[in-house]
Amino acid sequence: DIQVGANSNTLTLNNVQPEDQSLYYCIVFNSEASVTSRIASLALKKTVAHWPLDETYEDIRENGFDAVPNGNPVFVTGTIGSHAVDLDGDDYLDCGNDQLFDLKNSGTISTWIKTDRLSYSWASIAGKGRWTWRLCRNATANTAAFHIDTVNGAFAANGTLGIIDGQWHHVVGTYDDNSLSLYVDGQLDVSVPASGAITPTADPVWIGGRSDAERFWEGSIDDVRIFNYALTAATIEALYQGLNCTEVSKYDLNTDCIVNMLDLAIFMEEWLQCGLVPQSSCYYTTE
Repeated sequence: DIQVGANSNTLTLNNVQPEDQSLYYCIVFNSEASVTSRIASLALKKTVAHWPLDETYEDIRENGFDAVPNGNPVFVTGTIGSHAVDLDGDDYLDCGNDQLFDLKNSGTISTWIKTDRLSYSWASIAGKGRWTWRLCRNATANTAAFHIDTVNGAFAANGTLGIIDGQWHHVVGTYDDNSLSLYVDGQLDVSVPASGAITPTADPVWIGGRSDAERFWEGSIDDVRIFNYALTAATIEALYQGLNCTEVSKYDLNTDCIVNMLDLAIFMEEWLQCGLVPQSSCYYTTE
């Protein structure tokens, strides 16, 4: 409870630093009474963990949440990088527990999977127990699901697009304190309303299983990433296309993770089209 401003209805933080990450609130008062606002959380956007699974269980981000293999997982040919990990129904990777894995008010889980058989309902791709978040099979269906538990209840984005066909699929779950969404192969599968801070638990993050129940994955998993914010649809499409940027700029009009003359050419073409055909849809601006 450190005072960071006074006598203003706006608090502006310039050049935000890691030490500025915190919970903020406002107190309005006069001689008769006081009112305290809702709490706002400030966090820097970042990749919490990234396991490429290229013949190693290393987390290549700065936090170093290296996974520990359990059972007998093996490395096979992957779809991103050189390898993926293959699990036979009682193997899993234990990534440990850290408060960064709780994700709080927003987050994204991104991974590639391939399977032609699943024995367990709710087979887990990656998750933090049952009561925080989990990317998994949708019950016994041929689809994926993304579930979270928050202070406002349990929310489920149960997918409709098939994933159990022996082919590689990119599966992504996002949460932004407004909606819970599931993407498959770069396209939105399902989105449902959701709100509230995600429930923190002491459960570890497991890849290919769930620490509180037998929900083992059978098949291959590749390139698992955890973000502390909800990726945009454009960024998810870029990841599906094999591009490695973690946020697509609004000026990256062809979503190739680079802003260059190709993007300017697209902008100019649309701009000229807007001038030549007044009734056309003009959706680029010159900010």
